Amino acid sequence: MHSGANPVDNGWEGDGWLARWYLWYARKVPPHPSKIRLFRWLGALLFPRGMPVTGYGGVRLAIDPLDYIGHEICFSRAYEPLSIALARRLMAGGGTFLDVGANFGLYTCPVAQLPGVECVAVDASAIAFAKLQDNLARNPASAVQAVNVALAATHGLVALETPVPGNLGTTRVSSAPRGARQRAHVGAMPLEALLDALAVTHVRLMKIDVEGFEAQVFRGMELDSPRSPEHIIMEYSRNLDSRWHDLKGCMALLERHGYVARSVTGEAFDPGRAPPEENVWWSRA
Repeated sequence: MHSGANPVDNGWEGDGWLARWYLWYARKVPPHPSKIRLFRWLGALLFPRGMPVTGYGGVRLAIDPLDYIGHEICFSRAYEPLSIALARRLMAGGGTFLDVGANFGLYTCPVAQLPGVECVAVDASAIAFAKLQDNLARNPASAVQAVNVALAATHGLVALETPVPGNLGTTRVSSAPRGARQRAHVGAMPLEALLDALAVTHVRLMKIDVEGFEAQVFRGMELDSPRSPEHIIMEYSRNLDSRWHDLKGCMALLERHGYVARSVTGEAFDPGRAPPEENVWWSRA
């Protein structure tokens, strides 16, 4: 079972002649000495506030061509297209989409475009949240509630870090000892409390990518409640160093609450192999 038509058909294209020309250079000009250096120099010069792209039937985003995800979109037309196609298929009938770790809106904006869909987009990073708000303004017809908070098992404060410079998507709750110097502290709250505050009664799909902090997020919600997600798309990466044990515990937690894991293309999930796009699709048994 696959997640719809070829998702690359819904890839991102330049919005405006300058962006189209820039993407033509990235995608069509053969590799040559200093191509990446020139690409990055032009990106910083031409698009200091983000490069406009459009896709998925009229969704508009501003992406950062110097950031990891933006760079991948520039050269490959898409980032995690299989997972986004699955999310759009699952939400095709409407309902609430919960995007935990929304970043700049890569999932939120294409899903929120669908008829009858309401989104709750959550991100702890102030930088990512500002980019998310900018992209929501580019898609004013979408129904999205954006929340700048960290999700955790309890109320409190958490410290954030971005361990990979140039990859905003690696922003995470820090595992450094308490008292160590950090870039930022943000408020944290349980997901159950957030859903109460927003009067969310049912979640059709939850996408979660919080760089190894997933188990703490799930511990802050009632997985047996009527509003627990019908489907979950969750990052599954062994590149999370010491948090690999927490990820395995998170998977056991979901299994105990009746969720079954598959790849985002619908095949049976093999925990010994890296799944497509390093994401796992959980659904109620």
